[in-house]
Amino acid sequence: MRPAAFAAVALATATATAVVAPAAPAPRPVLPRLLAASGNGSGDWEIYVVDPDTRKATNVTNHPAADAEPCWSPDGKRIAFVSDRSGAAEVWVMAADGTGPKQLTRGADLGPVTEELRVGTKLRWSPDGRRIAFVGGKAAKENVFTVDPGTGAVVQVTADEFPSAEPDWSPDGTRLLYTYFRDGRYALRTANPDGSGRREVTDEDGGDEGAWSPDGRRVAFVSLRGNRGFQLYTIAPAGGEVTDLKTFPARAMNAHPRWSPDGKTIAFGEWEEVEKGRVQVAVVGADGAGYKVLTADAAHAHPRWSPDGRSLSYGRYPDQHGYFRNRQQAALVVGDADGKNARDVLTGYGSAEWKPK
Repeated sequence: MRPAAFAAVALATATATAVVAPAAPAPRPVLPRLLAASGNGSGDWEIYVVDPDTRKATNVTNHPAADAEPCWSPDGKRIAFVSDRSGAAEVWVMAADGTGPKQLTRGADLGPVTEELRVGTKLRWSPDGRRIAFVGGKAAKENVFTVDPGTGAVVQVTADEFPSAEPDWSPDGTRLLYTYFRDGRYALRTANPDGSGRREVTDEDGGDEGAWSPDGRRVAFVSLRGNRGFQLYTIAPAGGEVTDLKTFPARAMNAHPRWSPDGKTIAFGEWEEVEKGRVQVAVVGADGAGYKVLTADAAHAHPRWSPDGRSLSYGRYPDQHGYFRNRQQAALVVGDADGKNARDVLTGYGSAEWKPK
């Protein structure tokens, strides 16, 4: 074969048999970390979408009525909230940018939108986005309901002579955990979303402020047992043996537990002395190890984990017990999960929830 022909054949063979390296995957976009928060820093209760990294707060309600208690849909496209713009406090829903507000409930009797001493939101969106759990009725007869965000159809989950509150969906959306108050004590139950299949979670010592772990295997709660004040415990959703996290035996009270996204850590409120001290944000491992108080000086309470687990949001309050008062403005604070780099991101704070991933 002539040299020129041989070279042409060799080049064709090499081209045909060459392995093309796969293209490097495109970098995953870094999504903004956002909070929906209520605040009255402008003199009127509004809902803001807050970027904690830039501290930019966008008013997405802009309405003279009181709007508060925002709660994100699982896909992050909508925000449920409580508003009295129809003349009474009802559940509403809007797009995340504030457009298309829609009233869902009528006659839900949610009480004052800016009721003093309210902590966090009473709205909870189901994991599949098909229902919103809320608490309605007067304080002595509050019950848990759900509403369909598309149709506004309401289902009553509890119907007892004693008040029920603080609904929390199981991660798979098949059960609702809630607190009820009866015969002088708080206790925890679960039920199906239609109210059937009620089961006790806690024993005769009761429990309050239940929060489901991300894997659905445990419930964190506080309970007044052992003459140590309200302390932090976990239990299986079906009940059984209680795990005492023993955050600090001399402490007077724990409150508001929230699981980290990986289920390894619980953030909560901690009092050293209820009457003389101030509530602070603390963390402890789900196994009881690694207890640490993250805040100091002013009162701090109601922690919420960012979906990436990097940050905690919480309130800083003039009130030593960590409640907001209409005449005393609180601040929304965001800091690292270890307590460092805390910064104010919104004044006049009422409640806040992180946008899901």
